[in-house]
Amino acid sequence: MKTISRYIMTLALLITAATGAWAKDTETITVNISQNADTKQYEASFTMPTSDVTVNYELVRDMSVQMPVTVQDAQQNSRFRVQKQGETFVPVDMNMEQIVALFTVHDDIEDKKLTANTDYTVQLFAVDEEGQKTGVAIPFNDFTFAPGNYVAMAVAAEGSNYSGETALSNVFTLFQGYEIKVAAGEYATYYKDEALKVEDEEVELCTITAVEDGKAVTEQVKVAAANTPLLVMNNSTETKTFLLLPTEDAADQVAVADEFLGTLTEKTFTEDDMKAADYYVCNGKEFIKVRGAGTLAANKAYLKVTGNNTPASIPFRRSIDGNGEGTTGINNVNDNLNDNDAAWYDLGGRKLNGKPAQKGIYIKNGKKIVVK
Repeated sequence: MKTISRYIMTLALLITAATGAWAKDTETITVNISQNADTKQYEASFTMPTSDVTVNYELVRDMSVQMPVTVQDAQQNSRFRVQKQGETFVPVDMNMEQIVALFTVHDDIEDKKLTANTDYTVQLFAVDEEGQKTGVAIPFNDFTFAPGNYVAMAVAAEGSNYSGETALSNVFTLFQGYEIKVAAGEYATYYKDEALKVEDEEVELCTITAVEDGKAVTEQVKVAAANTPLLVMNNSTETKTFLLLPTEDAADQVAVADEFLGTLTEKTFTEDDMKAADYYVCNGKEFIKVRGAGTLAANKAYLKVTGNNTPASIPFRRSIDGNGEGTTGINNVNDNLNDNDAAWYDLGGRKLNGKPAQKGIYIKNGKKIVVK
């Protein structure tokens, strides 16, 4: 819970009636305002002459905003996942009551929670990369939950006992997921320090469990644990951008190969690095050896292989399934069969029962075939 307060203290001293002349023109009304050192609450007192004067006073109370949120990544701001619904966005894990409850405004003088719309209204602002608000205020009732970074502010409702506005809240983020663009039938690598999953049926998450016989042995995962280097496989017939979704679901227990590593920041391959080992980066279809010093983008994965006579490239191969039968990748498809007898395989290397009826990219005679 993060609380940011700006105290707005206004004292309105209203002399509403004077039933007689002042006893002495020099007499005045003195109002004292102090803050209790223990409770931090403000206290008001006043002294007045004995003249026949009626005095009303009002203490317009300060407001502070609190936003209790779950921080899923200590390296980032508070985040909430949203998804597209028609022409707008909706929060994934919260209903409207829970959303409203995120914005809690407290009366620090009377030590009580204020009531939305009666005592205050919420306004939101988009913020730039430096966390500074930009654009015009967005009333909460008009908020579309579009992905982006925002701050909130409570404003005293018209006709309430309050005045002014609070300080801005902490920055919070609305996001759909981590986007990754993958060409049709190809792989891309990804690495993140949080558990991830996908909900699109045309994408498959894999990791590498071994590097043997010159091939990278892959295994599918439904939920990848944090800090798992991944291969993201596009099983569709077109280049697509997929969403990798942070999740609290239980992660699959998979032993990742020691050679398969990931980086959260840019990774520079230096000449000294390559004297100690051979490095490979994914080109979409296989891993290719890094030939000179260079830099790999953040949130990517790579292979680090030691030993003599390392190959120029390392293709993918499926791991052995539970029946002891190899479900091998593209590179192990028998391309010596004639066209009539050749078996069909999907891009994961699984043998099919004849020509597939569903649209997609398949393997026959070692070649990619598009079924329309």
